[in-house]
Amino acid sequence: MAIEPTFRGFNILHKTVEVNGLDIFYREAGSKNALPIFLLHGFPTSSHMFRNLIPALSDKFHLIAPDYPGFGNSSMPKVDEFDYTFDNIAEIIDFHLLDTGHFALEEDGGLIASLIRNFLDKNVASSKTA
Repeated sequence: MAIEPTFRGFNILHKTVEVNGLDIFYREAGSKNALPIFLLHGFPTSSHMFRNLIPALSDKFHLIAPDYPGFGNSSMPKVDEFDYTFDNIAEIIDFHLLDTGHFALEEDGGLIASLIRNFLDKNVASSKTA
């Protein structure tokens, strides 16, 4: 885990988590007791696009900004090894969303967030009826 110091004195943590055999890189900042916000980048960018937003908000929110598979510092599997669809990316990226529901989005991030939200809504509804 690397730490990126910010100009406001808040640290941005650089972390990686393994999801379905892929290393997913993400930036995390702010108190875990604060309201969580999930920052989803667009195409063809990465979580680096939030480098100025994260320090500006980290004193008030818990921020998580992942790099999708094939982007930024996450694993970059070959196209014959990974299905680069929005549905598949949403499935990989939902690893932090079980306790989160707030999003800051940039272009493609909106579609991925809606797919994640639909997936979570279905799972919550099915667990309540079971």
